[in-house]
Amino acid sequence: MAVLIYLRYLYERLTPSLATKIILGLLVIVTCIIGFVLWYVNPMQIQVDRWSATTYFLDALVRGEYPYGVHTHLFVNNYPSPFPLWHYLQVPFWLMGDVGIGLICILWLTVWGLYALCRDSRRVLFFLLLFLVSPAYWWEVMTRSDGLSNALLVFLIIVWLERKFLSSTNDLSSYWWLIALIAGGVACTRLSAVIPIAIYMFGRYLNSDYKVKILFPLIVILVCFAFFAPYIFWDTDTWVFFSRNPFMSQSSPGNPIILSFMILIAITLSLKLRTFESIMCGIGIFVFAFMLLSQIGVIMTIKNITLFDIKCDISYLTLSFPYLIWTVSGAGTRLSFLDD
Repeated sequence: MAVLIYLRYLYERLTPSLATKIILGLLVIVTCIIGFVLWYVNPMQIQVDRWSATTYFLDALVRGEYPYGVHTHLFVNNYPSPFPLWHYLQVPFWLMGDVGIGLICILWLTVWGLYALCRDSRRVLFFLLLFLVSPAYWWEVMTRSDGLSNALLVFLIIVWLERKFLSSTNDLSSYWWLIALIAGGVACTRLSAVIPIAIYMFGRYLNSDYKVKILFPLIVILVCFAFFAPYIFWDTDTWVFFSRNPFMSQSSPGNPIILSFMILIAITLSLKLRTFESIMCGIGIFVFAFMLLSQIGVIMTIKNITLFDIKCDISYLTLSFPYLIWTVSGAGTRLSFLDD
């Protein structure tokens, strides 16, 4: 509560021009810090293999090897888990020699995108500040992890969809085919990326006409198939995709009761939450709870392990950060584009 009161106090006293200058200054400083970390920290000594999952995937793809069959730099039984589109988005940074450079790019993209969409530099400043004071963010930087970057991209897409297409409607009638293409693209990055956009869109999907209800999921499926087809048919003699694919890495031996309960909660949130602010808050709380309960489900299944065991991954909790920080940064303020 004290943080919210202080943010409200600052919001009233900061001018938009000063907030913009502070944002630019922070971005330059953080860019230098991240650049130093990428130069100083030897990635081969990092005990987190998300960076090598992408790097080794692209290395294998160029060599003509089945990329989902190569292991990471840590263990021979750890394989690339992101879906194809996320790997492709990392290509520019891979060509530069370090996929960690993507951390800098996504930070600038997020701040620029929010600034352009919500037209409130003070709120964007608070969002950035709250992000930068989080130890979890700097853990992502130190380990060259791309999980939070993926979450930020999905978060930015949701804000963009609200601003451009869906702020004045409760269905998907406007540009539904474009939104379906985007949803399909999001689904081709990570399984966890589907959760926020599904909660955001499901209520509107149910309010759409029958044509949209039929064609929307078909387009999403076709987009996913288009990205996965090269790997499904990579080897039609052994059908290697079915013995080693990213779904095996992204799914865990969780508890089906917990999963069913969380699906019901997600549907309820999508149907009951009306305002954009409440939806973003609901997504943040749900993603945090879902990831936490998923890890608890792993503990219940495997047994004799704790939340901090190597078989669990509490870094997934950070996937909720963009939505929760967005909510906190907007305490006592309103999204300016909702007034249009």
